Amino acid sequence: MEPFPSSTLLLVSSFAALSLACLLSIPTALAIARRLCRRGPPEFQCTDAYHDEDGGVTEESSRSFSDTWQRVALVVSSIVGLTASLVILLSSWRPIGHQEVASLAAESGIWVFVFLQAAALSIERSPTRRFELSSYVAWTAVLTLLTPALGIGLAILNHSTSSMSEKGILLLQARSAQLVAAIACIACSILIPRRPDVFYDGRLVDRQATVSAWGNFSFGWATELLRQVARNPELGLRDLPELPHVARSDVLLAHLEQRRTKGRSNMLWRILLATHWSPLLRQMLLGVLSALVSFGPQVALFGLLKGLEDRDNSLSGAPTAGNLPSPWLWVFALASLMLLNALLGARLSWMVQSEIGIPVQAELVSMVFAKSMRLGDPSARSSLQSKTSDDGKGQRDAGGQHSVVNLAAVDARRIADFASSQYLVSASLVQLLVACGLLFSLIGLESLVAGLAVAVLITHLNTLLTRGLSRVQSGVMTATDSRIAALAECFRGIRQVKFSALEKQWEARILHRRETELARLWIAVRYRVALISVWVFFPIVMSAVSLTVYALVHGTVTASVAFTAMSVFSNLDVALSSLPDVLSRAAEAIVSLRRIQDFLDSPEKKQNVTTRSRNSTISLRDATLAWPASGGEGKPRQDRSLLSNVSLTFPPKGLTLIAGRTGCGKTLLLTSILGDCNIVSGAVNISSPPTARERHDEFATPGKWVIDTALAYVSQNPWIENATVRDNITLGLPYWDSRYREVLFATSLEKDLDMLPDGDLTDIGANGVNLSGGQKWRIAFARALYSRAGTLVIDDIFSALDAHTSRHVFEHGLAGDIAKGRTRILATHHIGLCLPRADYCVILDQGRVQHAGSVDALATTNIISHLGLSADETGEKDDAEDQKPASLPSDGPADSPSHSQERSAVLPRFVEDEGRATGSSTWTLYASYLRGGRRGVVPWALAVLGFVVYTILMIGRSLWMAVWTGSTADNRRPEQHALLLAVPHDEHIFALPSDLVNSNLSMDSGDHPGRLAWYIGIYVAISAATCVMGAARTMLLYAAALDSSRGLFENLLHTVLRAPMRWFDTVPQGRIMNRFIADMSLLDTRLGLDLLFGLGRSLELVGIAATTALVCPPLVLPAIVFLALCMRLGSVYLVGAREIKRLESVARSPIFEQFNSCLRGLTTIRAFGLAEKYVGLMHGKVNDYSRASWYLWLLNSWITLRLTLLVALFSTVTAGAVVHMGSIPAPAAGLILSLVFRYNLTMVQAVKQWANLEMDMNAAERVVEYAGVTTENQGGKEVPAAWPTEGLLEVEDLVSGYAPELAPSLNGVSFTILPNQRVGIVGRTGAGKSSLALALFRFIEARSGQIRIDGIDISSIRLEDLRSRLAVIPQDPVLFSGSLRTNLDPFGQLDDAQLYEALESVSLARPTEEEEEAGVFPGLSTFVSEGGQNLSQGQRQLVCLARTVLSRPKILVMDEATSAMDMETDALIQKSLRSEFGCNATTLLVVAHRLSTVADFDRIIVMDAGKVVEFGSPRTLMGISGGNFRSLVMNSGEREHLQQVILGSDT
Repeated sequence: MEPFPSSTLLLVSSFAALSLACLLSIPTALAIARRLCRRGPPEFQCTDAYHDEDGGVTEESSRSFSDTWQRVALVVSSIVGLTASLVILLSSWRPIGHQEVASLAAESGIWVFVFLQAAALSIERSPTRRFELSSYVAWTAVLTLLTPALGIGLAILNHSTSSMSEKGILLLQARSAQLVAAIACIACSILIPRRPDVFYDGRLVDRQATVSAWGNFSFGWATELLRQVARNPELGLRDLPELPHVARSDVLLAHLEQRRTKGRSNMLWRILLATHWSPLLRQMLLGVLSALVSFGPQVALFGLLKGLEDRDNSLSGAPTAGNLPSPWLWVFALASLMLLNALLGARLSWMVQSEIGIPVQAELVSMVFAKSMRLGDPSARSSLQSKTSDDGKGQRDAGGQHSVVNLAAVDARRIADFASSQYLVSASLVQLLVACGLLFSLIGLESLVAGLAVAVLITHLNTLLTRGLSRVQSGVMTATDSRIAALAECFRGIRQVKFSALEKQWEARILHRRETELARLWIAVRYRVALISVWVFFPIVMSAVSLTVYALVHGTVTASVAFTAMSVFSNLDVALSSLPDVLSRAAEAIVSLRRIQDFLDSPEKKQNVTTRSRNSTISLRDATLAWPASGGEGKPRQDRSLLSNVSLTFPPKGLTLIAGRTGCGKTLLLTSILGDCNIVSGAVNISSPPTARERHDEFATPGKWVIDTALAYVSQNPWIENATVRDNITLGLPYWDSRYREVLFATSLEKDLDMLPDGDLTDIGANGVNLSGGQKWRIAFARALYSRAGTLVIDDIFSALDAHTSRHVFEHGLAGDIAKGRTRILATHHIGLCLPRADYCVILDQGRVQHAGSVDALATTNIISHLGLSADETGEKDDAEDQKPASLPSDGPADSPSHSQERSAVLPRFVEDEGRATGSSTWTLYASYLRGGRRGVVPWALAVLGFVVYTILMIGRSLWMAVWTGSTADNRRPEQHALLLAVPHDEHIFALPSDLVNSNLSMDSGDHPGRLAWYIGIYVAISAATCVMGAARTMLLYAAALDSSRGLFENLLHTVLRAPMRWFDTVPQGRIMNRFIADMSLLDTRLGLDLLFGLGRSLELVGIAATTALVCPPLVLPAIVFLALCMRLGSVYLVGAREIKRLESVARSPIFEQFNSCLRGLTTIRAFGLAEKYVGLMHGKVNDYSRASWYLWLLNSWITLRLTLLVALFSTVTAGAVVHMGSIPAPAAGLILSLVFRYNLTMVQAVKQWANLEMDMNAAERVVEYAGVTTENQGGKEVPAAWPTEGLLEVEDLVSGYAPELAPSLNGVSFTILPNQRVGIVGRTGAGKSSLALALFRFIEARSGQIRIDGIDISSIRLEDLRSRLAVIPQDPVLFSGSLRTNLDPFGQLDDAQLYEALESVSLARPTEEEEEAGVFPGLSTFVSEGGQNLSQGQRQLVCLARTVLSRPKILVMDEATSAMDMETDALIQKSLRSEFGCNATTLLVVAHRLSTVADFDRIIVMDAGKVVEFGSPRTLMGISGGNFRSLVMNSGEREHLQQVILGSDT
């Protein structure tokens, strides 16, 4: 026989391979030509110059990069292969025919191309081009394998090797050597690295585009990360490599916005599809290919078993099929197909996340944030319109910051999850078609049609369930929004909640919304369970129906038919069981897309100006102004929210005052300058402010600092970032020491910085929680003075400052040298202080401009006195006017922008970095989760019982099928069906002992119709019970998971609401909300699924292992070895993945924190022109989160590939052993291999599921962490119901501080206040006035000394009793969303008459004929937005005062409660206080900077440096020569008035 009988086939394949090799060599030829034609220096001479879009190389990475040995080995291997091919050609020239010679010559030609391509690598200087060319070398080398491999395969297939001549054997050996050379070429080619390690911003960039092709395909670059984590479990986000360019948030957002602006459609789903169509298409194609390959092991196993069956028949003398391929060929095919399946699965899981899931989430979060920076209503103001429900109570605001955060935290994630899993739909459809083809050939048309009829019904049911789930999911998201809204509002106003002891009420309100959310979530769970049940038990029902019809048609059913059909249906189970999750995600994604689309379509800030002037003049012409409408664009809130017919021109580089009564529209006028209000008619002409890019702040110098057209803004509620004092003032500008010191002096911050622990490098909490009100205002003003703005827009900076500080700030700041030459527009009630130095004055009243002109013109009118505004705050010039800026310690170059950051790195931070646990989750954590529900572990015990029963039913179903098929064992004929035991995915093949199978019970069911009905009936009953129990176990597990989630939420909420105020000050709200949003969302939905699949796979594994030990004991030891290897890989993976999962959780909090911070300060950010800067900062935070997700999925793909390769190896070795032994019959071999394959796959799934569970328990870990924070002491004795009855307040040697490690803020304070006295507390900023108020409410506990109220030590009673019996009106008033009625009477205990009476007492209500006056609410149903942001600062203070009037406390503390009111309103309030809280009814303590507020009080407490320096009546203190109080009075602008009030006729 000839050595190679199929010479024609070899010839065709050889020349086809030669043609492909020629085509593959074209890029090499072009590279050589390009290199030879280049006359100048090469494009890339050394790795030092390498730079691409990802980053650039460093000296170290350049030195370490080398691919020399790969290129040398490649050239050597190509020479060896070429030499071997020439030797074979010359040796075979004469003995063989012309066709063989031609094919050998073609092979030699291919090797010539391989050599040329390898040699071309040596002259190419660019590493990336060498990498590209090496891929062509690899593919060409693969072609050199095809012809020899085909020849060897044909020889083995045709059994020709036994009759070969000695020459033929020698040639076969030569070809084998040639194969080794080709394999070496391939190996060297795929081991060539692509580029040196590149760095971006000093961090190593992800090495996916750096490593070789082999490293890329095997995820080899993740191994070093695992080693790094093992060495350092406490690594941080900075230790993770940087993302590649295409995955960075800024790049993704730019591409998405480009599509959005240039596309024809503005629909978000179309934009996402157009942006990501390429990876989505690749994902779908790869998914379909993976689905097709998934049937490959079944086909290979069919061929293997059929070959073994044919061998058994030939040994027994039975007829054989003949001419079947060798079983060893099928073993090789099995190994190849399983290897391909493993590679495709791992690559697919990585691609769907790295190219779709992670980028889509990052760009959506960035897009939501960028949109929030352009919102048309930056202050979240809502109309003062009545939003009245049927019961007359105002509805709560559904919008606000929390909804925006929820879009980024939840909706973006859900869209990304669906986008990364949608390929499963097409893959499942392909698997369905392939399975139908196999079933048609196996069970016939009748049975298949019956099964497909069931499939049609199930599909229709699935459609109905999916639609229902989509509707329910929308309700779930609405309920979640409502719950998050309540949480966000509660935490934002936590001070007021604690001051008023409203923790229980807010807890009940939030839990009510939580129960609504859980109720809707439970409905969604039932839909999900129904979907899971439909698709998981779809194979069970189809197999039951199909096999029943088959048995009825054929009168019997054999084991080969039964188990083959069941295995194919099981393969469908794997394909279709993922559909419920995908469809559930689709329903969620549709809802989320609509929500984000609505947000993106919301009105943006418009450029209100009709004319752009290049000078700094600002003017309004017949302008009618209104706040942005909450209900729609272009609709004013109400007529009373308008400023009508405004015409005025602000003098350039002059000081303009805007004055008027509380609520008259001063802030609205300022907002028109910023462009954040609606211009109903008329025109606003302002200068064109430069963008941050146009300003080039990094190149600013003192000589070219102020830009006339730039703006700066100081809001009524100062916005302070979580950063150092210096960073808050410079706000990203270069640090110039001289200017900085001048600003500190002008704002009187020098003494304050001396008192701070680290001076101007002291870390400030979010919103300035560790600063006094005056300090926050002055830091915000210092920021405006330090800025480059030529126009300063300032909203009343004097309200929280004492008289001395106010004068200093005005003289040296607002009217000082640093402000000269800048346009200053100030809204204030302190016109007496500012008027003498003003250039222009605007008086507003009743929505109109009463006066706009010079100060001299104003003096000729009586407008000021008519409106009750005081212009008498003149007085003497401050002695500090002639002072010079005090020198600050200099720690580096004055112009170094980064030196403050360098120092702050070693200083203690007020807000510490978020901590995280390390190591594996403890059993204590699991116990806390399982016992966290209301019903303890009972629901979990029921769920486990349900899983056990389900597993027993599945085993019983398989056993009964074995008994049934065993009844026809004696009548089976080999030719009826070849045994096809395909790889089962969700079924157990259990073998029974032969005596049971062939016992007398086994009768030919075809001869006994009753017996057939018996078998069918029992089988159908068990199948039905399996379906029911499967749904029940899922429902039980979900119920247990939701019960634990409910309990953990309740514990978390209860603990957090009772945490000390210091904890809220030092823990950013974003971290807290992260627990309540992202972590609780995972506990609500995903952790239950983790437990479901983990527990199910584990029980399944136990069943398979027990059956394997029973059927084939020799497999036990190899199975244990395989288990040990899987567990080892799993433990290595888990060590790294668990820590990176924790990093991912930690990385979410900064995103939430920046959302909250920037939305609070949006007006300020936009006024300074820094919106782009904060979008850039958000990109960095999103990249941090994406980086953690990126490496988490990288490790997931790493473990997936290795586990599936281990499965392929073990399965192949087992199949090879079965073939090699030769004595195992085909049915037994099929059973053994089925058990092994199922054991392998179940082991892999179990390892991954428990790893996922361990990582997702991180959410429970974080929730349990905050549920265990130290709370305020809730214990103490009960006080009498009427306590306090007198209002006697005694403070004795009180020493207290904000934290044990900090210096005391009150030091030896002692005084006694008699019942019903009115006491004023005065002193310079930072003297300890507010600390004393906090001590009365035990926000700061006494270190020593006592505070007694009516003789009872307040430290011995319950906090709730103390705080609920006292009342406070804080300096920064807090209102909650709802109506005016719900803010005044949150529990509906009072009637309207009482509410109106309280409003009238604080001048918020007037008789009907006076209702048109400014500041008057239209009714009790007036809508109040979140935080009361639709009201002015003064109006909020008045509402809080009215709320206090209704409570009628025995002791009332007012902390600058009238600071934002005009003089007339303040005087009216003081009169009301005397009438409401006088007459021996209330002990009143008032913290005041405006001395006129407390001038006629019974006693005055003067504080300084945390001590009481003076205490007595105002008259007594005025008589102390050189006294502090006397000094305050004499330095006040109201000196004469105060003396008249205090001394009366004696003056």
